[in-house]
Amino acid sequence: AGVEAYFKVHDWLMANQSAFVIEEFREFLATNGLDAEAVIARMTSPEVSAAIQDDTAEFYAKKMNTLPHLWVDYKDVPRWKLEGDDVIRAIVERAADGQ
Repeated sequence: AGVEAYFKVHDWLMANQSAFVIEEFREFLATNGLDAEAVIARMTSPEVSAAIQDDTAEFYAKKMNTLPHLWVDYKDVPRWKLEGDDVIRAIVERAADGQ
């Protein structure tokens, strides 16, 4: 249903993750003009479950402790947020310059 619908669903899921109720989710989807049964069928499919398991296994295998996590040229970036500094821009610029 497009990018706008994706972000609406994502925002709803993040806001309701601690008290997720499938019927409330189904109602939210229908209210927003989305095919609730198709969305729920896809999100509970074996392919999606396998992708989540793969992501989770990689997270623990790499001993990550935060999400999102940033890697540049196979190097862990332990701190990419710093108030007053655009750390990600600096990292990208240095990587682009081969540093």
